Amino acid sequence: MGGYFGAHKQRWAVGLTIMEDQHGKPIEPFDVDIGKLWVATAGANGQEVKFGEFSQTDLAGYISAIDQKVQHLAVVTRMPKHYLLPTGQEPSGDAIQSAEAGLVKKVERKQRPFGEGLEEAMRLARRFGGEPDSPVDSEIVWADPQTESAATITDAAIKQFAGGLIPWEAALEKLGYTQTQIRRFSTMRAGDALLSELLNPQQATPAPPLERA
Repeated sequence: MGGYFGAHKQRWAVGLTIMEDQHGKPIEPFDVDIGKLWVATAGANGQEVKFGEFSQTDLAGYISAIDQKVQHLAVVTRMPKHYLLPTGQEPSGDAIQSAEAGLVKKVERKQRPFGEGLEEAMRLARRFGGEPDSPVDSEIVWADPQTESAATITDAAIKQFAGGLIPWEAALEKLGYTQTQIRRFSTMRAGDALLSELLNPQQATPAPPLERA
């Protein structure tokens, strides 16, 4: 309301002769438009006409109050301030992780109960779909809520795979690939291994001998 009614500069005139209509009501002397110029002749009794304007309402107080409310909202909800008030240069990678730490922990606390609820909903959907009441091995796999660069994730997955901590498929999961993509990659990898064995049979790894019973 302050910006709508107070941000526009109000203008005044002294010594201006105000015309009246046939009903005795004053007629607005000027049509306020950016493309029009205000011109007036001498007023009543030869008085000089003077124009002026009042300053607009300063909206800095309103903006500061709104910013303060947004900051309180960010503190209560653990929302990073650069999500709500993007100002200046974007934060660096370490600064983003530090600012998002509270929000990441909040998301991780909600993943466990939400995941169990979704698993139960899927089980009930199978029952209503006509499947028998048998134990269903299902698990909700959540994406990592933490913001990390692709280089950091790739470096960590390669080191864990090279150290023998995780299998090849788990490394692909950490890189963000879906199960369908991982199965397709496995098929392609097996095809590449078979083609390499056919082209270079002398470099093929011999199969281990069978043990006798």
